[in-house]
Amino acid sequence: MISIDFFYRDSMDRLYYLLISFLFSLSALFSAWIGDPDLPPHLNPADLLLYESFEKDDHLFIGELNQSVIIDTDAAVGKRCLWHHNSDAGKYSFYVKLPESLDSAYARYLIKVLEPQKWQDAGANPYYGEHYKMMGFVGGSQDCKGGTPVSDSCLCFEMRSRFNNPWIGWRSENYYGILSENLDQTINIVDGKWHVWEYLVKLNDPGQANGYVKLWVDGHETFWPNLQIRGCSALKMDQWWFTYWSNDNWLAPLEIDDIIASKTKIGPPTGSLNLAPQERIPDTAPRLWISPNPFQTQIKISVFIPYSAVVQLAIDDLAGRRIRTIMNRTARSGESTCFWNAENGLSQQIPAGIYFARLMMDGTVVKELKILFLK
Repeated sequence: MISIDFFYRDSMDRLYYLLISFLFSLSALFSAWIGDPDLPPHLNPADLLLYESFEKDDHLFIGELNQSVIIDTDAAVGKRCLWHHNSDAGKYSFYVKLPESLDSAYARYLIKVLEPQKWQDAGANPYYGEHYKMMGFVGGSQDCKGGTPVSDSCLCFEMRSRFNNPWIGWRSENYYGILSENLDQTINIVDGKWHVWEYLVKLNDPGQANGYVKLWVDGHETFWPNLQIRGCSALKMDQWWFTYWSNDNWLAPLEIDDIIASKTKIGPPTGSLNLAPQERIPDTAPRLWISPNPFQTQIKISVFIPYSAVVQLAIDDLAGRRIRTIMNRTARSGESTCFWNAENGLSQQIPAGIYFARLMMDGTVVKELKILFLK
């Protein structure tokens, strides 16, 4: 009887231990992420890295707001959001350690650009068209901040979103130097509406240029491939960088809401009453991309043709004079890429200044973009 009683008590102790262990693991699962503990039901806590809704007083931006404030009058989701004004005192930058170090990660936030006319007025002057640096992922030390290349390929990198008034874009800073792209010039977020901005960063295998960034704005995807971001596999995304920074004296503020970082795709918020309808670019629309812009030596021009047509791609000056015709042929639907090295039709270098890339289909101008050539 004694041995049976001992066996029973020993079994109950084991069961109790297993139950307590299970509860602790469950608790860890639901508290592993950083930030707001009140998750919306559509988010998977097992995949989450960071969540900030600004609904609670105990938020991640405490002590880091500078001139920014939490407001309760214009949120996209819930009742509160972050209001930010870019000024010398309003610029800020701080880091949060992620619960895991990863080779790939997603992030999503909601952004609204206020007083769009002021932004448009600033963007009309190309010398005030500096990108507005936004949030992103960081690996290693913080020595890459500001884009100064470092010699140690395993020291650091940063990958952050941006918009170059008014387009969406991306900025990479690492030991290879600074890489910046205006990833999509067909989406204008400077319109006074809330926009859903999500991106995926996939780090490269060391020695290979197979890293990439995918960016979704209101569900419309753009892609930045062939990136060489790190030099060793030990360097991973281990920090989240909260940064709002511009070199320009832009006078209009913006708002941020519902920040999420995750190991899986996030998608738009659910149950939002204030989020503007998502505006997608249909595949029936011609598109024109240019990068980098401004440029000094060579510029990449990509076009999307939705149907077969006689396609012309030309460079004109401010007076409308034709500088060079880059493409003039019958083309089927699809994407094409070409390069221009700032030479005219006689292979002569053109002077620095403002030019226009014009895409024509069957003799009609369907897209045009301003280009700034610097020497």
